[in-house]
Amino acid sequence: MQNRISETFKQHHDETFQNHGATPKGVDWNDPSELNVRYKRLLAVYNNDLLPPSSPTLLDVGCGWGGMKLFLENEAKYSSFSYRGVDIVPSMIKYAQKNIDNDSFYCADFLNDGNNDRFDYVICNAIMTQKLDHSIPEMKSFCRQIIHKMFEVCERGISFTLMSDRVNFKATNLYYCNPLEMLHYMLDEISCRVIIDHGYSSLDTGKGHFYDYIVHAYK
Repeated sequence: MQNRISETFKQHHDETFQNHGATPKGVDWNDPSELNVRYKRLLAVYNNDLLPPSSPTLLDVGCGWGGMKLFLENEAKYSSFSYRGVDIVPSMIKYAQKNIDNDSFYCADFLNDGNNDRFDYVICNAIMTQKLDHSIPEMKSFCRQIIHKMFEVCERGISFTLMSDRVNFKATNLYYCNPLEMLHYMLDEISCRVIIDHGYSSLDTGKGHFYDYIVHAYK
């Protein structure tokens, strides 16, 4: 099941990248400003850490064509970060290695990656928000495997995005995860140090158009 989902995602994102290139649409996002908001929210795992390291190492799971790396380079407060990105799509990694930094990216299936490196922080943007044609139980299991692996290879904390089920419309290709259920799972299975960031949109009032939320968990 895991391999089938990984292969489906690989094919899907290779197609989006071939069609749209190194743009937000190339990784299935529409608006560049929205992408930057999510980058900032994901990196709050570092900002909110009680004793953050002065030169943190960061692994970006599902890094795509390297957008997060470029964001870090343009933000002075993150200049000390040592970045590494992994993605299953060869075309995206080849682009990132050629156009951004050859040594910062590698192509692999994160769940089957034999790399034993550890990182202060591990982040994941969007992999767990889509299900394409897979079932909800399949995606639930797949996502939990990713979360477990992320926490296993981190030294300090992890951060990832999920689609909230507190919405007024559901797309058939997306995976919606109840934030309360996720909080219970994180507390029971991952860590007692958890933050749920569900506060950067307000669908009830029509203000904001983000349908996702972000989870931070610390060692």
